[in-house]
Amino acid sequence: MDGPPEYFCHQCNKNIYYQQELRMFTPGCKHRICSACLEETYSRKTNVPCRICNRSLKKNDYVSKDDDEIQVEGEKSYRKKVFDVYNKSRRDFKLTPEYNSFLEEREDIVYILAYSTDKKEREMAEEKMRAYERENAALIQANKQRADEERKRKIRDIVEKEGTFYELVRHNPTKPGMPPPRKETLVHPLKRQYRDLFADDEALAAVRKGALHNTTFAPKPLDPAGKPERDVIIERGAPNERQRRETRKLAGGYKHDRHEARRTRELYGTLML
Repeated sequence: MDGPPEYFCHQCNKNIYYQQELRMFTPGCKHRICSACLEETYSRKTNVPCRICNRSLKKNDYVSKDDDEIQVEGEKSYRKKVFDVYNKSRRDFKLTPEYNSFLEEREDIVYILAYSTDKKEREMAEEKMRAYERENAALIQANKQRADEERKRKIRDIVEKEGTFYELVRHNPTKPGMPPPRKETLVHPLKRQYRDLFADDEALAAVRKGALHNTTFAPKPLDPAGKPERDVIIERGAPNERQRRETRKLAGGYKHDRHEARRTRELYGTLML
C-alpha cells in the first residue's frame, strides 16, 4: 500500500511513508529524495543534477522538512513580523467590538502573507502594514516599551515568589549525610536565562559584599597611627594664653576666672549634698 505522494522519492522511485528509519529531503526545486538516496548520491560528488529537472544541487540545498513544517515556520515568522506592528491590546480600545475588528484584520494579514499564492494580494497586505506602521509609529513604540516592562515585571515576580525553592529540591542530596548545596550556587533558571535583566541586582550585591569585606569602606581613626585623641591637659598654676583659649572652649565660652569660680561652686555644692 503506497503512502502519501509527499513521501515518494524521485531518486529510487519508492514511497518511504512506512519506513520510519528514512526521512524525506526537499531541495529548492521541490523534487524530494529520501535520506538513503541523499547519502548515496553525495558520497562521491559535491554537485549532482536533479533527475527530474536537471537542476544542479549541492547536499546542503536539501532540507529535511516537510511542506507542513516549512509552512508552520513561515507562519510563525510572519506572525511575529505582523504582531510587532499591530501591537495594540484591549486597553487601547473603548469597546470590545472595535478590539475584535482589530484582531480580525491582523489575522487576515498574517494569513495572506503566510499562505496566499497571489502576488498582488501579498503586496497589498504588505503595503497596508507599512502604511499602518507610518501612521502609528509613536503608539507602536510606546506599546513595545510597555510590553517589555510588563514582561520584565512578570519575570521578576516569578523569581521573587519562587526564590530558590525548586532548585533546592532539585539539588537535594539523595544520600544521607551529604551536605546541602551552598546557597550561592542555587540560581533560579530565569536568572540564568535573563541575566541582563538581573545584572543591576548582581552589581549591587557585589558592592554590598565588598563593603563588608573591604577595609576601604571601614571607618578609620582620625590619627593615622591609630592612637586615640588625647584630652586637653590643663596644668595647675597660671595658665598661658593658649591654655586660656583651650579652657574657654571647653567651658562654652566662659572666661578663665569665671570658669574656675563656677567649678569651685559646683564642687562644694556636691560635697554639701
